[in-house]
Amino acid sequence: MGSTVSQQDHTALTPTDPGPAPIPKAAPAAKPSRPALGLWGRFTIPLFAVHVALGFVALATLRWNEWTGNARIQVTDDAYIRAELTRLSSRIAGEVLTVAFNDFQSVKKGELLVQIGPADYQAQVDQAEAGVIGAQAAVDNLSNQVELQYATIEQAEAARSSAGSPGD
Repeated sequence: MGSTVSQQDHTALTPTDPGPAPIPKAAPAAKPSRPALGLWGRFTIPLFAVHVALGFVALATLRWNEWTGNARIQVTDDAYIRAELTRLSSRIAGEVLTVAFNDFQSVKKGELLVQIGPADYQAQVDQAEAGVIGAQAAVDNLSNQVELQYATIEQAEAARSSAGSPGD
């Protein structure tokens, strides 16, 4: 009972199929040589991307009010809308001829906002002037009546004095 292994047993223990043959490694593919681009060549695309991004930020910043204000549907999460509106009224009534500003335009104190047609205002001025002329005519009429009353008083005094004189 020794340890004897026959040829047949030995072949059963060792594999007869050595498996796939190892593939010889190929030489690495030659990389195409790129010319040296230099400093500007390496940064052209990133610089372009940065410029485009800055342009978009500038455009969005300058036009934000128009984009949000011109939206067809105004939406809010908490149902509160903060409006920066100023109600305008004029001291006189009239038809608006021109509006001298645009939506979302900032204006300063003293700038012309709206030009109102002069027809209604001129009619009010003419009516007021007619009222002044009428009042002046009434004052003149009353002055004439006062003078008439003084003349009537003098006439009555003269008549009284002449009526009392013949008997003296």
